Amino acid sequence: MRQRDRQVEFRFEKDDAAPAEFAAFAALYWAFDSVNASELPEWRWKVSELLVPEFGGAHASVVAAAGGSLEVHGFACFACGAVPYRPVSRSGLDSFLRTAPSYLENPPAHSFRFDKCLRCSDLLAGQLERARYPHSWRARAKAQALSRHQEEESARAELELRRRAVVRERCGLDEWTKYPSSAEELLQLSVVLRQRSELGVGPFDAVSTPLAAGVEGSLGVLQALLAADLLRISPDTPLESLDWADGSSDFPATFSPLRAAFQVPGRGQIHERVDVWLDELPSVELQSLPRRYIEQLPELIVRVILGEVHRYLEFKLSEVSLPSPTQEQWSYFSTSVSSRIGPLSLGRLYSVVWSSVRAGTHAKQQYRQRPATSTQTVINAITRGIDAALEHDRYLEPFQLDLRVPLGQVSSLLLRKVLGVDPASTSIDEMLELLNIQLEQVPTPTWGRDFAWFDENRELWQPLEVLSALYTVAESADTAEVARTASIAASLDRRLSMAGLDDQSRAIAVMHALVLGDVGAMHGSAVLARVRELVGEEELGEPGAALF
Repeated sequence: MRQRDRQVEFRFEKDDAAPAEFAAFAALYWAFDSVNASELPEWRWKVSELLVPEFGGAHASVVAAAGGSLEVHGFACFACGAVPYRPVSRSGLDSFLRTAPSYLENPPAHSFRFDKCLRCSDLLAGQLERARYPHSWRARAKAQALSRHQEEESARAELELRRRAVVRERCGLDEWTKYPSSAEELLQLSVVLRQRSELGVGPFDAVSTPLAAGVEGSLGVLQALLAADLLRISPDTPLESLDWADGSSDFPATFSPLRAAFQVPGRGQIHERVDVWLDELPSVELQSLPRRYIEQLPELIVRVILGEVHRYLEFKLSEVSLPSPTQEQWSYFSTSVSSRIGPLSLGRLYSVVWSSVRAGTHAKQQYRQRPATSTQTVINAITRGIDAALEHDRYLEPFQLDLRVPLGQVSSLLLRKVLGVDPASTSIDEMLELLNIQLEQVPTPTWGRDFAWFDENRELWQPLEVLSALYTVAESADTAEVARTASIAASLDRRLSMAGLDDQSRAIAVMHALVLGDVGAMHGSAVLARVRELVGEEELGEPGAALF
């Protein structure tokens, strides 16, 4: 036995009276030299639990450590340079020797080079068993692979059941048969939607832009399905009422599940919403559509929304006698808006386009009302307005649940008061139509952090304008939260009315209390105190001040 630099050679013949432990250890390294470590299996013996015993004290670099552990000293690992080797317990070695193949006790004559530490050689024992018992190794590996596969399938099935339960609860569905059952039915649906769009049916007259090209193909199927929901061609209307190309009306489905997937509360990116939609419509035979269309679904939705924004922008530009954008301006508009379009709803984008055409300014410019002077000015203002809306969403993110609930409830309260309609029995499109009739004459500011504009330009505001702003951010809420907020809002409105405030002042006061006062974190007297602070005692008058 002699030491050479960082290597130690163990040389012995077959008839040497070496201890069985030493022979076993030497055989391990003989096996290691004969295989490629990259071919070793994941499951293996822990060679780190093995270590050469003392050899009767013959080797001075092997010393006994406390607790029955052993540690090798005196030379560095040839592979990694580690000094000293890691200590391991004798029980690990004994366990290996009890199960080692019998030939390890009498290895062939060989010259062994001990140049790798245990950390670099921990794949060794697994390869030994693989070479000695190939059939048992394959059977065990196959059984383990099958077990892992079954566990993954079970977990996947459990996750699918939970997802379906969430969608049923969110959408109010009892049966999954309400979904379209095949790609052919979706294709039939796309044809009907194209016919309706050509006839100008629906709340938006010209919706054929995103549906014009390739509607008979797989891409057209997805375009039609998405556009039907995003553009509210038939919101919450059973498809049985539609006339199909062949004259039949046998199609038991609604768009409610799809709409619910795209209106998840919070700031979920559009890609995440697409994932939700794909996961929750297992009965649709999407496999029959080309895979590249499925993978391009987020981009497709952006194109659908972008097409509608293009159309809306051109319509608004014509209202103020500005020319349509040039091809270069279209390209700039598409690129800049596409990168920002994800978290915003179509209604928010309409609001940004409308305010940009009317004002041509940005929210951070103190809300100066200035007519747009060119098409490029409008396009620039749109991109800045989208950034401002996104910044507002980020600012409200910690309070999103608390803010969306009261805003939606108060908008319903004021709709009932100002428009004389009952939101519970009036469709969204009908309410928006009533709003738009009167809102055309009222400027819309861009949402931002600074609400001082509401006080400085109160004469420009009408209750309907407050409703429009509130309505764009009101979607869904927890039932208990709605009930509590409705009670606070009704009490607040009642007390403001007793104080002598007119409809406009009450609407502004309510909005101030809910947006700036954060009703979600305040109760009763705290909300009223916030209104007093914001509106001012001089405007409330003595009767109103006494109430607070």
